[in-house]
Amino acid sequence: MRGPPTVAGMAPEELRARLRDPGVAIDLGACAARFRTGYPGFAPAMRALYGAFPIEADESFADATVSLEVQRTVVGSRLARLIVDGESPFDPMPLSMHPALVEWGLNWTIAYRSHAWLMLHAGVVGRGDRALLMPAYSGVGKSTLTAALMCHGYRLISDEFCAIDPHDGTVMPLLRPVCLKNDSIDRVIERWPGLSTGPRIAGTRKGTVLHVAPNAMSVAARKRPARPEFVVFPRYGAAEAPALEPIASTRAFVKLSGNSFNYALLGETGFLALTNLVAQCRSYQLRYSRFEDAFDLIDALFAETEVAAPPIEPARR
Repeated sequence: MRGPPTVAGMAPEELRARLRDPGVAIDLGACAARFRTGYPGFAPAMRALYGAFPIEADESFADATVSLEVQRTVVGSRLARLIVDGESPFDPMPLSMHPALVEWGLNWTIAYRSHAWLMLHAGVVGRGDRALLMPAYSGVGKSTLTAALMCHGYRLISDEFCAIDPHDGTVMPLLRPVCLKNDSIDRVIERWPGLSTGPRIAGTRKGTVLHVAPNAMSVAARKRPARPEFVVFPRYGAAEAPALEPIASTRAFVKLSGNSFNYALLGETGFLALTNLVAQCRSYQLRYSRFEDAFDLIDALFAETEVAAPPIEPARR
């Protein structure tokens, strides 16, 4: 029995028509989103960034509907306007920036609505059901290393949001394109030129950005939770000597709480979830200048703690 068509498997004209109405619904793991637009220029970015994702049934539930509209200014230029369930979270942007605007709008929606989980600002990769979390503030190279580890063979679980189940401590995939910025774009694309990406967009508030699609292996595992084992705070520097240094659990707790979207909002639930996360994980500071050094250190971390663990059952919506 054949499954639902993927975004990449749909003919271009059919994808454009589906985006117009009723929209394209995608299951991202921890949540689902419906994309809708009458602008035909969005379809190539949708195909490039979400090509491996199956398209859900028209009547399927979506946590948010993200709609892209095109506006004309009084001087005739065109702007992209984003509407999320009737609300416009950002000012209109030049139409050329529309793929980034859609991604940022979905980020905004997830950050403000996903309170069934303890939400951390972190990249997450895994080997099987074992997960490594990389919390970080913007600009330290979290997304760059997340994309590189996916290319190195790790399962991509999330780039922007780490969704921790407060009841059992597992991390639920929230699979989205990885956002590279500025100098990191060429570092990744020149090393792995075959990646499926959106357009390179210059002049945004974050500088030049480019989104990298999750690979098919990661998409196929998007409903499978993982067990956090490591918390690694990455720090890239052109002159950094490679090092993976253990840090105290108390320091890890403080740094993690500072990288959470809803820790304070969840109150006691958030405190207990974060306490349990720190207790079950080994925490480190990673310093590196070359991808190879980071790969060697992280590969060794997984190898030296290889243990047989009971499998985690796939989550069900």
